[in-house]
Amino acid sequence: MRSSYFRNDHITVTHSEGARGPDGYAESGTTTVLDADGDAQQLATEYVEQSAHFEIGDIRFFAAEPVADVTPGDGATVDTANGRTIKGTVEVVEHDDDSLLISLD
Repeated sequence: MRSSYFRNDHITVTHSEGARGPDGYAESGTTTVLDADGDAQQLATEYVEQSAHFEIGDIRFFAAEPVADVTPGDGATVDTANGRTIKGTVEVVEHDDDSLLISLD
């Protein structure tokens, strides 16, 4: 069990729903796939196994709940303990430690 000390931040992850048509993708709505407390850590630079490179300002979010329903490309909104709201896109989902790597919009 994780300490409550690391649950000062909050994340909401949404998955886009829609269909592809002759004019491209048309979004019909979104579904919330994760609504959890956790710990947001701003990254300086991080290299991951997929050989992706993430720049200054990206976030690693350690969720207090399983991230099983989250997929890369989902939208993420992080509300930090100091009152900041940060919007981004999920790039990597780590099921081993329930963390998400989020690139900033």
